[in-house]
Amino acid sequence: MLDGIVAMEGDGPSSGTTRKMELVMASADAVAIDSCLARIMGVEPLDILVTKEAHALGLGEADLSKIEMAGDSIDGFVAKDFRLAQTTPLKFIPKGIANSVATLIKFKPYINAAVCARCNLCKITCPVNCISIEKDRCTIDYKKCVRCLCCHEVCPYRAIFIKRNILTKLIWG
Repeated sequence: MLDGIVAMEGDGPSSGTTRKMELVMASADAVAIDSCLARIMGVEPLDILVTKEAHALGLGEADLSKIEMAGDSIDGFVAKDFRLAQTTPLKFIPKGIANSVATLIKFKPYINAAVCARCNLCKITCPVNCISIEKDRCTIDYKKCVRCLCCHEVCPYRAIFIKRNILTKLIWG
């Protein structure tokens, strides 16, 4: 079951913004629910890697035409202006193009030490242990950082933001 009365958009979970969606879904098929949510957010279900892999493994249905729906039409819930995470567009670039322009598209997490409460949540969450939080400074070892942005997603103080180069800002705003 999914309660989507209020959803989060943008750079969640801690830096996102709430949005009224007034939606409730129930299914024994989690892949089907994820596929419907993707459609509501304006994304093709199979463009989401987790949904694509789960569907390929036979764990659920991702083809919206094969999902039985009761109640209001899903099209009535589609949010044409749903804000995705800042880095989401990178996932939709065709692989051939992505490989050739990847060096030009740059982004990285940055810690605003003045806002940081030094709770260490980002440090604990970092899968490659590249964050150092000390009394007088906070740093990220960019040689180790894999740009997963987990630190940005979990910071409850919004002290971690994404720094983007000029090309990335021009392309995605």
